[in-house]
Amino acid sequence: ERVPQRSLADLVTGTVDFLKIAVDGGEVALLAGAASVIESHRPTVMIETTPTTFDPVQAWFAERGYAMRKVFDHTSHRNVVLTPA
Repeated sequence: ERVPQRSLADLVTGTVDFLKIAVDGGEVALLAGAASVIESHRPTVMIETTPTTFDPVQAWFAERGYAMRKVFDHTSHRNVVLTPA
């Protein structure tokens, strides 16, 4: 069954200080819909990545001036904490 999708930018009404993302492989697509929120609010982000999405997610945040602060490696996935540099 299809579930209606909305971007994070459509849902945010206030300040964003921290963002936790876990979407089982959909990280890159989610970031496209969350870009305006992340770029304007500059929150600390904890994102769960897969072996396939780790490098593209890291590059996406680096392009926006974020630094990787901590990586929790669980073999099948990594939780990454990023903060504005």
